[in-house]
Amino acid sequence: MQEDPEDKIPLRVLGISNASRPDMYALLLAERGGDGRRLPIIIGLPEAQSIAVRLHGLRSPRPLSHDIFMTLALSFQIEMVEAIIYRLVDGVFFSQVVCRQDSKVIYIDSRTSDAVALAIRFNAPIYTYESVLQASTSMAQHSIASLSSQHEAKEEDSPSQRDNIDLQNLDNESLQNLMNKAIEEENYEQASIIRDILNNRK
Repeated sequence: MQEDPEDKIPLRVLGISNASRPDMYALLLAERGGDGRRLPIIIGLPEAQSIAVRLHGLRSPRPLSHDIFMTLALSFQIEMVEAIIYRLVDGVFFSQVVCRQDSKVIYIDSRTSDAVALAIRFNAPIYTYESVLQASTSMAQHSIASLSSQHEAKEEDSPSQRDNIDLQNLDNESLQNLMNKAIEEENYEQASIIRDILNNRK
C-alpha cells in the first residue's frame, strides 16, 4: 500500500442490490462525510448472504464461514482492527484484513467481500484511499443509476408488491413461521422483509 495511514478514507456499507447475473450482487459502500462518494463491488451469492445476515440483524441456523473465523479469532484473543480496500486494478478490488494479537499487528490479504463481512461482525472500520475512489468513479455512477432505478420503479401489479400485500394479511405467528423457514432455507432477503413487517406492528 503506497498511501500513508493519514490518507485513509472511512467507508460505510450502504447495502446490497441485484447485479446483472442472478448469482452476483453489488455491494455498495459509501464515503463517510465528504462528498459521500460510492464504491460498488460485485460479489457472489454466499458473500452477499453473509453480509445481509448481519446487516438485517438475522441469525443463520448454521454458522457461516465468517462466523467461524470470528469465533476462532476471538478464541485466540485476535482482534480485527480494520479492513482496507487499497487497490483497484482492471475492475478488481484488493483488500487487507488488519488483525492484532497483543502487540503484534498482522496484515492478511483478502477478497473485499470477505473483508467487509468480517468488519461487520467485528464492528471494525472499513477504509479505502483517494486513488481507489477516483478509479471507481465511473463504476459507481453506473451502479448508483442501476440501484436508484430499482428503488424508484414502482408498478402496482409487480410480484414483489403483491407478495408484500399477501404478507401484510397474515397474523404474527404465521409471519414468524415464514421468517424461520426463510432463514432455514438461507433466503435472507425474504426473511428481512418479513422481519420488517413484524417490527412495524410492534
